Amino acid sequence: MQRLVLGVLTVGLCACGSSGKDMTGMAGGAGDAGGGAGGPAGTAGNGGGGAEDLTLTQGALSGTRLKAYFYSAPDGSKQFAQRWYDSMLKTDCYFQQGPDGTVRCLPQVSFGTILYSDAACSTPAAVAILKNACMPNPSPWVALSVADPLACNKFSTRYYNLGPAYTAQAFIASPGSAQPCVANGGDGGSAIYPPTSYDLFGLGTVLDLGMFQNATLAHD
Repeated sequence: MQRLVLGVLTVGLCACGSSGKDMTGMAGGAGDAGGGAGGPAGTAGNGGGGAEDLTLTQGALSGTRLKAYFYSAPDGSKQFAQRWYDSMLKTDCYFQQGPDGTVRCLPQVSFGTILYSDAACSTPAAVAILKNACMPNPSPWVALSVADPLACNKFSTRYYNLGPAYTAQAFIASPGSAQPCVANGGDGGSAIYPPTSYDLFGLGTVLDLGMFQNATLAHD
């Protein structure tokens, strides 16, 4: 029997990713700070009144599917917000390496603990997700780590669809304890994952990672 435990995706729930690459002036030499003209094919000097190419100075370029987020100020200044919008899946995403080794723009997902529908803890059925003010509406996906006993219990991550609210009896695996499978709400009626602190959802089907936009790491 495999033991299932939910994993945490590497993006922060209320934080942005790593800083973007500054590609200012890649198209040509920049002008002097005093307002002189830029070099051939370059942008105008700082203060020279020339319009800058925002696709270069921001360090991010939107494509046909992924759209870059920017902080915009009333004076016309913009800064890349280290976040992307997947216009096909209608969700925000962040570039990172997926469990298949391919870099993809993966969405922010829910995390929690796997629950079972039987007293032997052999049939995964639900997920207990801690209520989070930063993420009041759970993502439609969860990241689930699977421990393979034939590979020294090495974990591999899979992504699953999140089902509707789960209201049936649930059981929690507790390997190595006197009761390796206990009912949620046992021990005198005190639930291990009480509804006041946790939301329970059904565990849906495995996602095909190919649905997320892939990318390659390169430099100029």
